[in-house]
Amino acid sequence: MDKSSPPLMSHHSFTITIIGCPNCCMTPYFSDFGIICNYRPAVNHEKCVQCGACGNYCTEEAISLESGDLVIDYEKCVRCGGCVKECPADALYIDRKCYKVVVGGCGSRHPQIARTVTECTDVTGVLQILNKVLHLCKQAPFKGRELSFHEVIEKYGIEALQQ
Repeated sequence: MDKSSPPLMSHHSFTITIIGCPNCCMTPYFSDFGIICNYRPAVNHEKCVQCGACGNYCTEEAISLESGDLVIDYEKCVRCGGCVKECPADALYIDRKCYKVVVGGCGSRHPQIARTVTECTDVTGVLQILNKVLHLCKQAPFKGRELSFHEVIEKYGIEALQQ
């Protein structure tokens, strides 16, 4: 409240978006602070029957059969975990669950896409980053006008939030 000279209005809010699917249909990338659940798939090669169901499901084309082995290209994988549900042989499983954290998004007059602080952290890491974000907001200089969080990120850099 100390950062606003006019009365606070609905667009003066600090937005936090938590999304359970990394496809981000309800985008956290236009929020001040976004939390995206990630599910890293892995393969049990002994169970794989090479049916191709997982590869057919993956719209990112991150799954392929190479020399008789199922291969996941983690550079392409968006970590949605959908391939795991599609596998009829239970050869795919979730190897790691974590959270991607993005900050500095804004869907207003000057839209900004949020920038990634970390690709994968746990709940404690998310809370540590949020604490740093709120601290930066509180400490940012105020010059008699609205303060947008993406301006704070531009001033201090994404590195100020990384662990």
